[in-house]
Amino acid sequence: MAVFGKTGDTHLVLSAQDLRAGDVIYQRADQCWSRDIAEAKAFANDDPAAQTALAAGLADEANLMSVALAEVRLDAKNRPYPTHFREVFRTRGPSNRFLGKQAQALN
Repeated sequence: MAVFGKTGDTHLVLSAQDLRAGDVIYQRADQCWSRDIAEAKAFANDDPAAQTALAAGLADEANLMSVALAEVRLDAKNRPYPTHFREVFRTRGPSNRFLGKQAQALN
């Protein structure tokens, strides 16, 4: 199991790289995917459903890459936000300001 972050009062979200769009995506509660981590389903650290979701994501090799459980904390509205710098960086999109989420922010 790949879990990035530190342990503590945290939850897990399923993160992956969408091979078609080339963007980081997060699995929502309805099992669809979102580019926004705040929409991701947060699993308790000991929830076996997190492992089930991870296994399903790993099996979708035609569409997904770098599937992993990422550690998050919940904000006051119970929306997940990343705790580890790797996932914080991934939420910002490509490091080239003219692609993906960063390009949209310029418009």
